[in-house]
Order: sequence, then structure tokens, then C-alpha cells
Amino acid sequence: MEKEKIVEIAKQYVKAFKEVNPELVEKYFSPNATKTGYFYDYEKNEWTDISTHSFQQISEWTKSYNTNGIMPDSEIQATMLDIQDKIAVVKIVAEWVADKWGCDYVSLVKKNNEWRIHSILWQSVV
Repeated sequence: MEKEKIVEIAKQYVKAFKEVNPELVEKYFSPNATKTGYFYDYEKNEWTDISTHSFQQISEWTKSYNTNGIMPDSEIQATMLDIQDKIAVVKIVAEWVADKWGCDYVSLVKKNNEWRIHSILWQSVV
């Protein structure tokens, strides 16, 4: 039961972008959450520099990312990698643009008996 709950919370990260819904960030992320990773520039065939986004930047990003419907309505693949008493890690594979996938490791923390997304480490899948 706990594992399923954690996986569903981790999926809210992608759903926030898909549904253009920053309220999901407010509800499921820790206020000090970060998103760090590497984007592959398919036009230039090269990796961009590592980038890190704060909770506020993540929330703002969800307001505009999918306003033009670039995210396909594909399944969010989520795999529980580890769960402990106060921490958990879920691997997410999602289609962020048609035929362009990303791999995200979502770390969650448990505070006051509630799970929250604490950090995301991601990269484009090439």
C-alpha cells in the first residue's frame, strides 16, 4: 500500500507538467525541492550543460510547458527503486515531447507522516 502511494506521488511530477497544473507542485513537492539534469539538444546532437531548478522555478515551468499540447498522452512508467522509513526513490520514464523521452529519479522524503518529492535527477533519453 505504501509503495503504491509513493509511486503515485512521484507520478504527480509529470502530471503537473502534462496538465499545466502548478497546484500539483504545491501539493506534492517539498518547498525546498530541486530538479537537476541534462537536456539533449536533438537539433545540435549534443548535451546541454547541467541545469538546476528550484521549487519556484519548477512551479513556474509547469504553468507554460504543455500549454501547446507538446506532451503526448502516453503512459508514465514508474518503478519503485527503494523505500526506507523516511526516504524513497522512484524511477520515472516519460514522453516529454512526441518520441522524446526522459528518465527521472524522483527522491521523496516523509515528514509528518506525508510523502513529498524532495529532488529530481533527470536526463533526456537518447
